[in-house]
Amino acid sequence: MWRFDKAWRPKDLSPWWAVFNEDDLQILEYREDLEYFYEDGYGYQINYEQACAPLKKNIFENFSVSQPKGFFYFTHSGTILKVLARIGLYKDKVRPTHSNRLEQMNRAWRTSRIDPFASNIAFVLFKCADDYRVTAFIQERPVRLPGCSDDFCHFREFVDQYGSLVSKCSIDDICRV
Repeated sequence: MWRFDKAWRPKDLSPWWAVFNEDDLQILEYREDLEYFYEDGYGYQINYEQACAPLKKNIFENFSVSQPKGFFYFTHSGTILKVLARIGLYKDKVRPTHSNRLEQMNRAWRTSRIDPFASNIAFVLFKCADDYRVTAFIQERPVRLPGCSDDFCHFREFVDQYGSLVSKCSIDDICRV
């Protein structure tokens, strides 16, 4: 309730705040991070493997100079997190568990920062003097994509890093039981 109250009235001091101390809030945040890690993130390989489909359809098939300049898709939080994990962002060296919260105080997989209300991902293709470049924005902030030598990733680097994710994308194989 505190989160929703704060979202609806960000300038007001929520009465729910008085119920929790700082440690309580950190525990609640970590519990939620664990839930999303295991349901939509790196917890299980199938979680993020299935995110190859939107990458294939929405990025690789549409990045072309003959295509329109913008594509807009809207989705749920779970899909955003799956895509973030699929492209290798916010992966911690130590796997979070119920027993290592204190070790994870500076974790990258912190959903309150990477997937807040109204979260978004944008991939932008730029035509530069030397070649095409790709950059990503998470919550309107630029991020360096893994495998790229620069924030504005050379298109060839981008394809080398992520092309196999989409060329081997078979939802039937991924979801085969």
